[in-house]
Amino acid sequence: MPYWLCTILACHLPPPQPTSWLGPPLVAAALTVSATILLWLAKEWRSDLDERKKRAEEKEKFVRALYAEVDFNTHDMEAFIELSASLGEVTRKIKEKDDFIPHITDQRHKDVYKSQIGLLHHAGDDYIADVVTFYGVMEKIGTEIQGVYLSSYKTISPEGRVSVIDDIVKFAFECAGIGQSILAEMERSYPEYKLKRRKRRAAEVQSDADLRTRMTDLESDLNRARSTHGESP
Repeated sequence: MPYWLCTILACHLPPPQPTSWLGPPLVAAALTVSATILLWLAKEWRSDLDERKKRAEEKEKFVRALYAEVDFNTHDMEAFIELSASLGEVTRKIKEKDDFIPHITDQRHKDVYKSQIGLLHHAGDDYIADVVTFYGVMEKIGTEIQGVYLSSYKTISPEGRVSVIDDIVKFAFECAGIGQSILAEMERSYPEYKLKRRKRRAAEVQSDADLRTRMTDLESDLNRARSTHGESP
């Protein structure tokens, strides 16, 4: 064939097409792998989102419950300080009667703190030590109150018995102060929870004279009960 004819034919032939190494099966496999990866990423993202939401709800529930418990105990300490007879009145009563035992109730609440101690980190690093101290001081108060009702309490000197009551009052002041600080800090740390101290009906403030009357009436009731019990078969 003449050279010029070959040149003309070459000019009119379509250019050669590149051969793709990705055939239909390989393309399908690549798409499948990509879709699987995307689905896995979406699942992981959703799982992480759900876990974050769960932790946030857990934190809010614990913080609210702890706040309520600290508030309740703090209010009791405040009421004890405000309504109790003066130390002078208790001292006078103890010196007048060797068998006199002050009536002190122990109504500490620590269910949230004890049952969910593993969530205490939610309380906040800035005041977690105060929370532990708060409940620790309450334990001291409880121990002191239990000691007042032991038979050995009556064998202590009047000064020693007064010292025990004085310690209870001092611990109550300390506990109330720590509790107030914790509540204020929690309110500042979690404004989104709108934490607010619960208003409880204030007990009637009574004078020392009123308390003396109540003590006399209580002793009369106790004596009457003892007398009745002693006369029963």
